[in-house]
Amino acid sequence: MKCTIHDVMNRIQAIKAKRNKRKLRNKKIGKHHENTHKNTENTIENRKTRITDSQHKIGIKFLKILKSSRYGWSALIRRHYSKWM
Repeated sequence: MKCTIHDVMNRIQAIKAKRNKRKLRNKKIGKHHENTHKNTENTIENRKTRITDSQHKIGIKFLKILKSSRYGWSALIRRHYSKWM
């Protein structure tokens, strides 16, 4: 599996988007929204198509590395993703 810096970035973005969506959805719960149910159905559909489980796991692992790292992007990607480059 070839993995470029862009793939990793996209994965991280997808995960962040997922987290934000979850936050927004949790905010909506408890308020009366007429179309909340419809929205949740849509987001479930989107979630199925947008990102696969394996991608998600790799991305989460990468975010953890990123948070714990004192290095810049390139050094970090070279260290942890060199086997896919």
